[in-house]
This record gives sequence, C-alpha cells and structure tokens, in this order.
Amino acid sequence: KTRMHPRCQANHISSTSTMSSVDEALYGLIGRLSLKENRVPLPLLGVLVEAKVNDFIAEVQISQLYHNTLSHNIEATYHFPLDEAASVFHFSAEYSDGTTIDGIVREKSAAKSEYSNAIRAGQQAQLAEAVRPDVFSITVGNLPHNEQLRINIKYVTPLKNEGNAVKFLLPTHIGQRYSPQHSPPLIVNTKWRQMGGVNVSLNFCMQSPIKRLVSRSHGDEPSWTVLADPLRACESTVSLTDTALNRDIVVLCEEEDAHKPRAFVEIGERGTMCGVVTLFPHMEFRDEAREFVFIVDRSGSMSDAWETSHLRSGRKAQIDHAREALLLFLRALPPSSYFNVVGFGGSFSPLFETSQPYTQTSLELATQYAQDMGADMGGTAILAPLRYALKHRKRKGDGSDRIRMERQIFVLTDGQVSNEAEVFELIRRKCSKKRSKQRGAAHKPRARVFS
Repeated sequence: KTRMHPRCQANHISSTSTMSSVDEALYGLIGRLSLKENRVPLPLLGVLVEAKVNDFIAEVQISQLYHNTLSHNIEATYHFPLDEAASVFHFSAEYSDGTTIDGIVREKSAAKSEYSNAIRAGQQAQLAEAVRPDVFSITVGNLPHNEQLRINIKYVTPLKNEGNAVKFLLPTHIGQRYSPQHSPPLIVNTKWRQMGGVNVSLNFCMQSPIKRLVSRSHGDEPSWTVLADPLRACESTVSLTDTALNRDIVVLCEEEDAHKPRAFVEIGERGTMCGVVTLFPHMEFRDEAREFVFIVDRSGSMSDAWETSHLRSGRKAQIDHAREALLLFLRALPPSSYFNVVGFGGSFSPLFETSQPYTQTSLELATQYAQDMGADMGGTAILAPLRYALKHRKRKGDGSDRIRMERQIFVLTDGQVSNEAEVFELIRRKCSKKRSKQRGAAHKPRARVFS
C-alpha cells in the first residue's frame, strides 16, 4: 500500500502548527501521550546507511527503525539535523503491516489541512516543515502502541576537503539512543531483519584512481572493510557492520588527480539538465618576509589641548586613538616580518635605525614606545618622515642576490596636513603599487596605508 502524505517547506513554523520548536537534544523519533506530558524518545532498533560519493557530492540514504514502547497510540515527531548546504529529496515511512507513506510537496496551508483531515479520520499521515535550515522535521500521526516504524530519508550534500582528500562525515545523531546491549522486541516485518545494529556502506566513485581510503575514526574496528576492484581503480566501497556510533564516522578519500578541474552534467527524468563544476586548486604559500613601517603623527594637533572640547564630552584625544591603533597593529604582525616606527611632528625620529625582525625583544621596545609617546613634537611636517621611510627600504638575501623586501607603510594622522598634494606626488613617484585606505585612528582620522 502506498499513501502520499502532505509535505510543505517554510522558513518558520507558526504557533498553531502541530509541531513545537525543536529541542536540539532530542533527535530521532519523539513521542508523547498528551500535550501536557514530556516528550519521550522512542527506542531505535537499527540503522542502515548507504551513501554514494561522486567527487565532492554525496547522496546519502538513511533508514532508521523505531519502536513505540509507550502504553498508548501517540503522535510522534521525527527530527533530523542536516548540514545547511544539504537538500532532502526523499522521505518515506514504512509500517510493519507493509503500509508505506511517501512524501510529496504541498502548499503550506493545504498540507496542514490534508494532515488534519487524515488524523481525524484515523489514518496514518505525516507533516513535514523546515523548522530551521539545518533541521528536517516530520510529524507522524497515529502511531499505535507496540508499532514499529521505519523512517527512510535521502539527501544530497556537498563535501569538504581535508588536505588533498575528500572528507565524508556521518554524525553520531543518526544512531542516537541505539542500545545494542538490549535485546530488541520481535521484528514483525521479515525484510527489516537487516536493520539490527548500525550498518554503513559508502561507495566512492572518483574521476581518477583512488590512492588512499582511510577512516581516522573507525579504521581500527574489526568490521571496517574496504572493497576495491582492480579493474575499476576509480571506485571503492567501505563498509562497517554493527558498529557503535559513539563518535562521528569520518572517511577520507584521496585520488591521484585530486586537483584537476572537472565538470559533470546530469540529465533528469524529464530531459532537464544540470551541471556542476569542481575546482580544487593546489596552492602553496611561502611565508615571505615583509617590512612594515608605521609613521605616527605626534604633532601638537594630536594633543589634549587641541581636543579640549572632546575631553569635556568624554572622548579620547587623537594621540590616544593613535596609540591604541599602533599597539593593535604591532600585535598583529606576521612572525617573519620586519618593522619600524617613526614618530613625527616638526621633526621626526625612528624607533630603530633600520627595520628590525619581529621578535619578543623588538615587540617589547615598540610597545613601550607606543605607551610612552605623546603629542609633543611640534608641527605637522609629514613629508620628511615619509621620504625617510621610502628611502630606507629593507633588503633580503646576500651579496648580489639581495632584493628589496615587500613593504607596507602605515600613516596614522589626524589629517591636519596642508601639503597633501606634495605628499601624494611623492608617493606616486616612489611607489610601484599604491593603495590608500582610511583607518579609524582618531575622531576624524586620515590614516593611510601605502605599499
């Protein structure tokens, strides 16, 4: 027998719905005798998982066998958490008398009406709604006492990589509350005898020969089996029999041409086509040493005296903002970098004669400098320190192989500069790559970054 049940999808669930909000601690089939009683998880007799992994896409089918051990007929709710990127494309519920209820899509209000009518008529029915993007829920009506129910759900999900391998993860919640030490009651339907325990079969079909297929979570279990056909080097099957789901199942599959771009086209039953492109580039990054120079405005315009109106309103002076910004920058530098700090006003003064390696000692010296600096260097003559920073560029290498190190110059100022045209002309002539970004180093900042 096959009856179709109403199913709808929505971004939220209304207060008049037959389902309450999802309790994240209760996944699986949850029942209660009445609305006033607490929800009770129904025991799980067995789990069967069959998955097909094609490149970075997995199609997963999970079957779970539950038993209503409560003393009365109940209306149960099935909750199944999913990755937000996963899409459910099939749901069915099988009863021990052979009745099967398959899921179809209905408009929300029509689905609720059909479900209510079926329940009043004493029929078996389910109502599914998307309570959250990552939780799939079904309301199962009229589940009799001592009835067994097999839930079948199919979904597709994109996979992630771990290093050069495709990573397939099966979370523990699919076997939640399965207790193999307890003898399950008699299974009426003989085709469900395979459902005892937690059984997993994963088929990997890649685009090039499989180099490695391992499980860091269950690879040491006695039932872990890898079946590979020498004539089909791109395909392998992994199986686990009557395993314990006390931890996530994680399987890594690495193929020979993992980083080769590829495209797939699938033709649907009605002749429609869809395609997917996989780009998994192999990139190597070298930790290149860079130079960072911080030019900090310590002119009188950054002082408390200039900021008296802001002080009365509880705002910090410009030099305080510059100090905080400099300390933040210093603590965020890459370990392999070189750096220097140049304070300026009417004159300028570098912290180091040349840029120094970023070490604990140099960081402590720069931190002390930042904490002690004040707005005590007179006017705002920015051109001279900028010329100094552009001229004294750090080099790396030895002898004739020495090359100029990539450099970034940060200027932290309140913007009280009258010769901006000269400043930007100097930057235009001296810098091959120019970037200008404003940073919040003061109440009205003009903090700039140049490369």
